[in-house]
Amino acid sequence: MDTIELSAIFDWRSDFGPAERAAADAELFVLARGLGRVRLQVGLALAALGRDHRELGFRSLGAYARQRLSRSKGWAVESRAVASRLVELPQMLAAFWEGRLSWCMVALLSRFATAEDEAELLEATAGITVREAREVLRERGHDPDEPDERFVTLRLSMPLEDAAWLERGRWLLQGVEGAGTREWFELLLAEGDMSLLEVMRHVPGWHNTPEDVAEEQAQWLAAQARGREEQRRREEAAAARLAALPTEAGEAPELPPLPRSPKAIDAVLRTLAATLDARELYFGELAERVFYRRGWSSLDYASEEQYCRERLGLSAGLVRSRIRLAREARRLPVLGDAVRSGKLGTEAALLVARIASRATAHAWVERAQQRTYEHLREEVQAAELTMRLSGSKRSPLPPDREALEAAWQMERDTLSGASLQALIGSLAHEPHREAVMTVMARRIEVEKSPAPARAPAPAQDEAHDSTHQSSPPSLSVLRPESPSPSPAAAPAQFSTHRPPEAVERPAPSFPETHSLSPQIPISTRMSDHFSTAPTTPPHRAATEAHRPVERTHSSPSIHEEHSLSTQIPTSIRMSDHFSSAPDTCSPRRRVGYTTVAIRCREDAALHYRQLEASYERSGLPGDFLRFAVTALCHVMLPLVESSGGKYRDVHLRDRLRCSSPVCDSRNVTCHHVVFRAHQGGEELENLTSPCEFCHLEGVHGGRIRVEGRAPELRWELGREPILVVEGRELRP
Repeated sequence: MDTIELSAIFDWRSDFGPAERAAADAELFVLARGLGRVRLQVGLALAALGRDHRELGFRSLGAYARQRLSRSKGWAVESRAVASRLVELPQMLAAFWEGRLSWCMVALLSRFATAEDEAELLEATAGITVREAREVLRERGHDPDEPDERFVTLRLSMPLEDAAWLERGRWLLQGVEGAGTREWFELLLAEGDMSLLEVMRHVPGWHNTPEDVAEEQAQWLAAQARGREEQRRREEAAAARLAALPTEAGEAPELPPLPRSPKAIDAVLRTLAATLDARELYFGELAERVFYRRGWSSLDYASEEQYCRERLGLSAGLVRSRIRLAREARRLPVLGDAVRSGKLGTEAALLVARIASRATAHAWVERAQQRTYEHLREEVQAAELTMRLSGSKRSPLPPDREALEAAWQMERDTLSGASLQALIGSLAHEPHREAVMTVMARRIEVEKSPAPARAPAPAQDEAHDSTHQSSPPSLSVLRPESPSPSPAAAPAQFSTHRPPEAVERPAPSFPETHSLSPQIPISTRMSDHFSTAPTTPPHRAATEAHRPVERTHSSPSIHEEHSLSTQIPTSIRMSDHFSSAPDTCSPRRRVGYTTVAIRCREDAALHYRQLEASYERSGLPGDFLRFAVTALCHVMLPLVESSGGKYRDVHLRDRLRCSSPVCDSRNVTCHHVVFRAHQGGEELENLTSPCEFCHLEGVHGGRIRVEGRAPELRWELGREPILVVEGRELRP
């Protein structure tokens, strides 16, 4: 993070007292009502657009909102839903447009109001808070409570090696299983949880009993209930001030008419989105002043959430996001200028702020203007990956094509199963290898043949062959019904509480394979491998590298023993392209730690902490996340090696992602750029991987046109093109 002159930060805070905060609060109220009006216009335009975003070449409303409006899917869906309901409620629409209702209030009331009772409902909720309106709706027989899915950010400090394999676990779950950006972590926890239970099932005393779990859960629920009750009392005490505040925000302009054609509606939406970007940036700057040192408390509000919901009529998450945008715009002035001038949208600006510094902000802002949102996100993630693996804290420059290929090859190796073999080899010297292999062999054995009696486990070579021949396990059925194994199956070295049979059980021998040593810095392995890399094309190597590697009995070289994987065929250094400073990835750099931020649901974060504590009590070596990723790789290896079929090379080259520059789907198909009916061949340059919609309804439906030689294709989106992308470059 760059240092900024202290005067630039604190000049307004030094003289921002109660009077200034009250004036800013009044201005924020008016601004919030104005933002609500613009959002309503966006929602009405989205409702008029309907499903015609598909006519513009976009698979979903979320993909359209991210690219054309620089807004999240949830924001766009809620805006369209509220606007669609208000069209049928003219009195409620007029009250909102005049500023008498906030966005939070109208979003709540419109869910239950009808044309017949809207006037009565408006009268019953006049002059009360949103929380009190929920009570009124309950008295009228409605259920206004929505699912409370609170998301938190887990910031975990871990070795660079573990961070690399955690990234591989994410690629596997998102690419092969189709998990979402937030669901993958929960799937990883589920796999680790069940594998840990399997390993430790015969070790008494390492986990809580069901009664202990029930008691802990009851205590947690009781604490949550006490917190909600305390919050309710504080909000009731603060509600008296809200009743005395003005509820109107001045005269509103007339609601403008909307055009009919999808392309014209898109132009209106783009104009409204640019207006929102500039206003929300100023809104965030003003909100930061009010929120400084809990300013809402000096205004007699019980909490930050109450101030946002009741006074501003906006969600606390949205207000925090705009405050963050304002802070990043102050840290990076070129970013703020791009947002104010309409060159960069809100979501794209927040994406750039994740990676840019004052020294690299100009280059990143220019790159963001030349990329679609999906392409920009890929490049930011590639840069973040390189920073984590190298342990560098310096903001990198935007990557070029060679650097992107170097980063993507790691993902291809994971999705093809090649680097998973390296992980299996790396467990040769890890104490919990036997335990994990025992669990996975038992799963595959049960799934392959549910016979009650089976021969003893063969040698590792034969067991490894049977793993590859068995049908791939599915994460949807992670715990098959299997007979309880003998006590000897439990790992004897993990606890002093072990049966006598386990003590005498000989440890199985495992053949030595390419190892991924956790003691060698990641930068050493990357540089060693890059300096001796073959010249095989990346998309070919991804399908060939998982073949077994023959090892001799002579001492292995450093490139064999400590390579990042046995297959990253590129002759370039990622650090040379990602960092503006020389020697940021020195081969002799010590192993360091990095911080990984994971966005997940609050209950998933709690589940992780519980599993982490259980793993510590189990006595197993290492940490829980490494154990979970290890178990996941063993489960997924047969699946990734048997998937892909005829067009495996094409899908791996495109990393199991839709090749459309505006789509994030993983449900990929194969498309011939030059149709086979037009004598198009099967060569890789004529094949690409669009998703089901982009292929069938997009290209073959006339909504998308694609030409060129893969992967450098030219895409035209829309029956009347509204977006043209050549390779990765946006064109007018």
